[in-house]
Amino acid sequence: MLKRKLHKRPNGTVALLIIKRPPVNSVSAALRMRLVEALEWAFTSAESKAVVITGYKGFFSAGAEIREFNTRVSRQYPHLRDVIKLIQTAPKPVVAAINGWAIGGGLELALGCHSRVALFSARLGLPEVRLGLIPGAGGMQRLIRIIGIKKTLEIVLKADTFDALQAHHYGVIDHLIGSDAKLSDKACDYALELANGAIQNEQAQGPIKGESVSSVLFEEAKKRADLLYPGCPAPIAAINCIKSSLQLSLDESLEKERKVFNSLVEGPESAAQRYLFFSERAIVKDFDIGRIDYIDLLGQLESFNKKAEINYIKQIERIWLFTISKVVYALVADGTDLERIKRRWHNFGMRIPLDTWLKEINKNSISPKEIKTFNHKEIIFSILSELVNEARKKLKSGVLKRATDFDLISVIICGFPIIKGGPIYYYDSMIRSGY
Repeated sequence: MLKRKLHKRPNGTVALLIIKRPPVNSVSAALRMRLVEALEWAFTSAESKAVVITGYKGFFSAGAEIREFNTRVSRQYPHLRDVIKLIQTAPKPVVAAINGWAIGGGLELALGCHSRVALFSARLGLPEVRLGLIPGAGGMQRLIRIIGIKKTLEIVLKADTFDALQAHHYGVIDHLIGSDAKLSDKACDYALELANGAIQNEQAQGPIKGESVSSVLFEEAKKRADLLYPGCPAPIAAINCIKSSLQLSLDESLEKERKVFNSLVEGPESAAQRYLFFSERAIVKDFDIGRIDYIDLLGQLESFNKKAEINYIKQIERIWLFTISKVVYALVADGTDLERIKRRWHNFGMRIPLDTWLKEINKNSISPKEIKTFNHKEIIFSILSELVNEARKKLKSGVLKRATDFDLISVIICGFPIIKGGPIYYYDSMIRSGY
């Protein structure tokens, strides 16, 4: 899980900590404890003059162990912010040697170090808002102090990765290294230069860089957040935390972000978005694409000539088209006002107008006797129950591979609210809550 050793160089000895937690070096509760133990060993070592933290097989760290959220171990000491605080108060310089992916909590760990070196092939990012969260270990605040508020807003809202060359240009990476074989040696030499006073770099802990920002910047950011993540509270919370950093100290800002993160991680919206995250992991393997384009998935698949995958999505669209039309017309035939159904549909958070699913259907061909009808107070439940029943028939017949596929495509293509996780996920949660 974590290898530690003393690495001798011509100018001195460095405590080298290597994170080895396959497949992606996620920062679990157990790993955090090992990091604390290893850092304390490194700080008390009479031989080492500095510390280097690096990863293994293409991953520095892909962030938190998401499956531990809202579990008993997630509340145990040390949290990642405790690990970073230990680094910040270290008697020796600590350098992050980024050997590959450093995203989420992995990037936050690197930002918490006194300096960062990286391979040219490394990729960095803060994708938390896609999980219904904000960075919970100070990543935004430390990024602000290196690259400023405007660029931090862009990185946090985009929730995508950027390469090491960009990171070096921004000032996030202090030194680039071309060869993986030389990374540890070069990083240790760099750490020794810090220890000897030849280099000083504490940008991520200092004051906010002076830049002119206005309220317009934050209003535009919120408009972009509404476009990318409609109805999601996390991006707005991230923007508000970044904005408040103009009035708060670093410690005050970190405390505020901790409270916001804890509130979000316990909420149903983040739980739904984390469910979608794992749903995406499954489907990208089948589609053989690196990451799903939430804005134009069909265009993405067309560009790769993925005909079978496009047809799979069309099957889900047909389920929606058939079921929604059938239920809505049955409700109307039963005496429910169509405009009332449309309002309920819109207020639920559906991003595609109801008319889209009705316009190609001949109303006269629908018999209300085909399904059980509900009164107007049960509109959403009646639509969802039939939609889920139809999806489960297709799962049983083999037309659909996974329930998570139906939920994910329903969100991306059919306009189901992101923060509700998909029709099957939300319907099941309604049943569990005794709706």
